[in-house]
Amino acid sequence: MYSSSLTSNSSIYFQDCSGLGPYYEAIQMNVTVTGYYTFLINSEMNATYGYIYRNNFNVFNWLENVLIHDGDYENRGQFQLKAFLQANMKYIFVMTTFSPSLRGNFSIQVSGPSYIGFNRILNTPSVVQTIYISELTTNSSTYLLSCSSSSSSYEAIQVNVRRSGFYTFFSNSNMDTYGSIYKDYFNPSDPMKNRLLENDHGCGQDQFRFTIALETNVTYILVATTFNSNIIGVFSIFVSGPDNVDLKNIMNTPSVVQTTYTSKLTTNSSTYLLGCSSSTSNYEEIQVNVRRSGFYTFFSKSNMDTYGVIYKDYFNPYNPNENRLLYDAVNCAPYQSSFRIALEAGVRYILIVTTYDSKATGEFSIFVSGSDDVDLKKITAISSVVQTVYASELTTNSSTYLLGCSSSSSNYEAIQQQQVNHHMLV
Repeated sequence: MYSSSLTSNSSIYFQDCSGLGPYYEAIQMNVTVTGYYTFLINSEMNATYGYIYRNNFNVFNWLENVLIHDGDYENRGQFQLKAFLQANMKYIFVMTTFSPSLRGNFSIQVSGPSYIGFNRILNTPSVVQTIYISELTTNSSTYLLSCSSSSSSYEAIQVNVRRSGFYTFFSNSNMDTYGSIYKDYFNPSDPMKNRLLENDHGCGQDQFRFTIALETNVTYILVATTFNSNIIGVFSIFVSGPDNVDLKNIMNTPSVVQTTYTSKLTTNSSTYLLGCSSSTSNYEEIQVNVRRSGFYTFFSKSNMDTYGVIYKDYFNPYNPNENRLLYDAVNCAPYQSSFRIALEAGVRYILIVTTYDSKATGEFSIFVSGSDDVDLKKITAISSVVQTVYASELTTNSSTYLLGCSSSSSNYEAIQQQQVNHHMLV
């Protein structure tokens, strides 16, 4: 049996989503015979908790390497843990409490195939917690969470750590908070760039939580916002780790502007062939001009399965690969087009809105978010692609020829093409 006590000199750590730190004791266990073991924990303290870790216990990332855990949920001063342990494997037993400042004696009694030796780990580190309090207001900067049609208030907080290591961030607010952390800088018009981690409901009651390894001499940006748009209120950020963290509100952060365009595809819309399709799809051509260079996010909302492509200068429906620009796909709602792209002021772009399903018709909306408003104008004088179908058959009587370096011949048919009319897009 192992006996010890938690005192005011014991090390401190912070439980998940807790602003107050309980005491803990870490004990190394020496297992000589593999098998199932039962741990009976008795204590004069109520609300005690026990963890068994495999290989290593990191108080700054206490969810790592957890083998099993349980606690005195009924405040009886006693609970059990059962675990399968391997000989010559390093295990750490951590004894702690649910509530801060609880102190008292405890004992651990083990039954199993062999004796387990306990050795208290001395000089275990204590976790330090930094608290940041602020408020999202109607004057806060705004940006758009991925594929949202309405903006959310946000606050950008510069984070600098004094000691490299694992740090846990979590929020406490009456709002449904959402947190992201970035390296070097945060661009609200391109919120995917430099992002290291994000979280929405890591803690209970719609609060975010994440643990991340941070380094000294590196600037990080924590963005605190809300999952739902147009929500304001007070929030607190708790950061626990090996040392205090410097948290500074970044003033005068930019807001993202959103432009909305609404139209419909009808039976009178122009048509073209999407990829290798054998039937045409309706499409609409929209001229795009940005007032300020930067990253812009486009996404659609419609009952149709929409598909969007952006071109530089002009769009040629007879050669839809011409002038097509590359962009980063964004995961929006299923069957909706979404992408992010860097656009320049003074350049003419063409957005093509069409559908995967041929001949589909219906209303659609395009949302464009970026550093400024975007001018979107429908181009009406558009040609439609005309498709001609030719059917024939290759038979044993067809002519043959050798394809490439093949040693056997292939049947073929020669078809003369006569161009009746030619359309050029200007």
